[in-house]
Amino acid sequence: MPGLYAKAPPETSFPRAMVDACVEGAGGGNVRHFVCAPDGTVRGSFRGYLKPERFLAKLAAPDAEHAGRPIADVLREIAEKVYTEGRTG
Repeated sequence: MPGLYAKAPPETSFPRAMVDACVEGAGGGNVRHFVCAPDGTVRGSFRGYLKPERFLAKLAAPDAEHAGRPIADVLREIAEKVYTEGRTG
């Protein structure tokens, strides 16, 4: 959300100590990562905040959830759940 969050330097928005103290897995359904093919097909996904080493490992071997589906369809489905159920996961 560049217009909303990109105006403040990262160190004022998220102090380093706060980032370092964040527990892996925090964020649940609010923090989602999708690994996609160039055509927008989901190859895999994973949820939550992860430290760099674990994040890179998950990129190499993401969960199969949503695999094979167009990312646009997956994002529409998530948005619909948020709108109708008020939740992301």
